Amino acid sequence: MLFHQTAVRFNRRIARPILGRFLDANGYARIGAGFRPINVTAADLTAQAGDTGKAADILNRYGIVVLRDFIDPGLADAARHEADALAARLEAALATPEDHGTVDGIVWQVDGALLRKHAAIEAQGRPWANIRSREPDAVNRGVIDFFFIDRSARENGWRALEACCDALQSPAAGEVIGRLSPARFRRANMLRSDSVTVTRGLHVDNLESSYKVFLYLSDVQGPDDGPYAYVPGSHRRLDLLRREARLNGLLGRMETDSYAFAGHEVALTARRGDAIISCQTGVHRGLPQRAGASRTVLVGNYRA
Repeated sequence: MLFHQTAVRFNRRIARPILGRFLDANGYARIGAGFRPINVTAADLTAQAGDTGKAADILNRYGIVVLRDFIDPGLADAARHEADALAARLEAALATPEDHGTVDGIVWQVDGALLRKHAAIEAQGRPWANIRSREPDAVNRGVIDFFFIDRSARENGWRALEACCDALQSPAAGEVIGRLSPARFRRANMLRSDSVTVTRGLHVDNLESSYKVFLYLSDVQGPDDGPYAYVPGSHRRLDLLRREARLNGLLGRMETDSYAFAGHEVALTARRGDAIISCQTGVHRGLPQRAGASRTVLVGNYRA
């Protein structure tokens, strides 16, 4: 028995690097060859907010839809001003040598100083801000994740932000997702991105058909603003995504990263007041910003 266990451990040690080197050159190419990219433009992925049938059809086929005029731009401006004030207070806290603290009833931390996993933060059930990194040139440096921003808005009297959070679970979004999935609204977060010049590459969030509604409080009109990019139709290829996850594991990479679908993503612009509904099983990423750019987006999380 001891010999058998030792042999198994030895075989695992040598099998991973040997198979990894063998598959590294062609494994992703073979997976990618099984995907037929869909030739669409951003205009093909767009519907007017309130046109539930068209929006659901686009979301079902491509995994993503842009909803124009989801809220009034004036409301988006007011909410962004409230978000700007909150971000400024967090930036002031970040200037101290501390790695965690509390601002306006929101627990803040730098790079997971208190809790690293999103699930652990969500389990707290309270407003929480995670500043991704202080390190220069780190991936997603300049991104702040605000968890439960809807609760924080109610507690602090940020009326515009509260109204926008309510919109995230309105029929304009919920009925579109409801035509395709039993996923229901769970919480509202906020993503603040300032001068994020290095971002994570293509990836999926999970293979469980969860959805996110991104409500834009600032304009993202070109590549310098850091638009959202998505591979249309990738949400339907769970077979290929599972194969890629296994290959990633073999090569010691994050299982949710994607290399096989590279080159097929479509960048999506949005005006303040627009929303994007995205199936998070599909391959996506946020593109880098130019230095000095700022983006504020509310995020409605839908899960079964």
